Amino acid sequence: MDLKSLFDDLVPEEQPPSEVDMGAAMRAGRGQRRRRRALAILTPVAAAAVTALVLASGTLAGPGRRDPAATVTPSPVPSASPSKPRPSAEVWPAAVTTIPAKSADGSTYAPVTALSAAELLLRVHKPATDKLVRLEVYDTVQRTARVLGEVPEPGGSRPAGRGRTRAHRLVGRERP
Repeated sequence: MDLKSLFDDLVPEEQPPSEVDMGAAMRAGRGQRRRRRALAILTPVAAAAVTALVLASGTLAGPGRRDPAATVTPSPVPSASPSKPRPSAEVWPAAVTTIPAKSADGSTYAPVTALSAAELLLRVHKPATDKLVRLEVYDTVQRTARVLGEVPEPGGSRPAGRGRTRAHRLVGRERP
């Protein structure tokens, strides 16, 4: 048995209509557009109406009314006697670290910020003038400090370039 003949028997060929009523087709198209437009307008209105109905129907307890299922019975709270706060080092020892007050040359340390969990950035000042001398990184685990950089004296440096009135920038680039 041939498949083509089987399909031809199942689906007979339809002949296109010889005459089309254009007026009926136009009315049908207008009706579809009208229904689609009305649906687009009424959908938000219907959603607002449903929301208003839900709110007004009493699903939310109104003023003066109580919903027995939603009432909460308070449980007794144990009374805490006011006590003195404990020191941070006692509560969380790993969060507190100490640094030496002075460096080996007698300069004073002032913490700036934590660089990591084990490193602090410190400013080092001259003891008599309180002038910033250098920056150091203090390792809280090994308890050692390393110099990050010295702060230059004012007037001790000259701008790069030939002129004394303008500072020239030196721009370099890496070679490939």
